[in-house]
Amino acid sequence: DLSTARSTGPIALGRKGVSRLARAGADGLARAAGCRVVGVQRWGVGHDEVRSVIDVGCAWGTPELLAAFPDRPVLLIDPLVEYRESMDRTVAERGGVALSCAVGAAAGEVTISVEQAALTKSSVQDRTPLSAVAGDAEDRTVPLRTLDEIVAEAGLTGPFALKVDTEGSELAVLEGGIATLAETSVLIVEASVAPRFVDGYRFSDIVLAARELGFELETILTANPDGNGVVRFADLQFGRA
Repeated sequence: DLSTARSTGPIALGRKGVSRLARAGADGLARAAGCRVVGVQRWGVGHDEVRSVIDVGCAWGTPELLAAFPDRPVLLIDPLVEYRESMDRTVAERGGVALSCAVGAAAGEVTISVEQAALTKSSVQDRTPLSAVAGDAEDRTVPLRTLDEIVAEAGLTGPFALKVDTEGSELAVLEGGIATLAETSVLIVEASVAPRFVDGYRFSDIVLAARELGFELETILTANPDGNGVVRFADLQFGRA
């Protein structure tokens, strides 16, 4: 059960450790994880074997991901219909499939809080004061599916490049995508560093879950501090161990 995995290795951190790490910036994250920080232009480097791209939580699109794999078909998934026009346009250009649904550990329905002033901050998770969004929010019920179910229907061919950015539900996506992950050669996850969501996972949980799935952290793509110097989240790139 990836949602309850906890690291006992050197990267394991308590809440105080996470707070210190969040204030250490990108270089501090890299030192703790035993890797290096590179720029966004390095997304997907060294993974020419990828045949299809999967973007879970794609919003209007992830330019760095699409640029890294310019000729591959795509599977674009996002629960917000506000993004659908952009998603369909990308699929028309590259081939593939676009779906408007949430992704998790099991199929069903889920309520997402749609942040009207910041759509990309919409989440099925409750936010902590650290990541609270000002302005009106709309509760919306959306379909919930597993990644494995979606990929099986989409008919795309691996090896996959898989990016997951679901505002707090990243572990649940991985848990529902075991078969897909077995065909994935590069995994990119936006991982919380500071506690952005109520009862959310720890930074180390993502690294441990990826390791249990046969991946090792290759690099930290981005880890940008906020106005107070706190790194709230980081984009992590994993490759096959």
